[in-house]
Amino acid sequence: EVGDENIFIFGATSDHIQDALSKGNYKPWEYYNRNMVIRLVMDALNSSLFSAGKTNDFKELFDMLVYEVDQYFHLGDLSSYVAVQKKAVNEYVRRNTWTQKAILNVARAGYFSSDRTIKEYAKDIWNAKQVK
Repeated sequence: EVGDENIFIFGATSDHIQDALSKGNYKPWEYYNRNMVIRLVMDALNSSLFSAGKTNDFKELFDMLVYEVDQYFHLGDLSSYVAVQKKAVNEYVRRNTWTQKAILNVARAGYFSSDRTIKEYAKDIWNAKQVK
């Protein structure tokens, strides 16, 4: 593995997500109602800002993210993502450190093979059964 100091991890753990989903504790609309940044982002998505003046182009996506139980925890993870993105931007300006982290990530990336990752996500996050 690459080491915590060389990566930018954000969001809930798969255990936390599974627990919240199984107990019915994940209510995306609460994130929308309580967090001004999330509300601004989602309201922009629901406006005509990204659709050449037409409204409702993203209404289905908005409704899915805000009113349905989103198994991928998009709104639940958004604040964490924004915070980690700011940290990454701040570290990017230190070129030598950034280059070292980038090289270490490439050199130690073998563990993150797509086969292992997809199998783990299917089992631990998506609860998918293997088809034989």
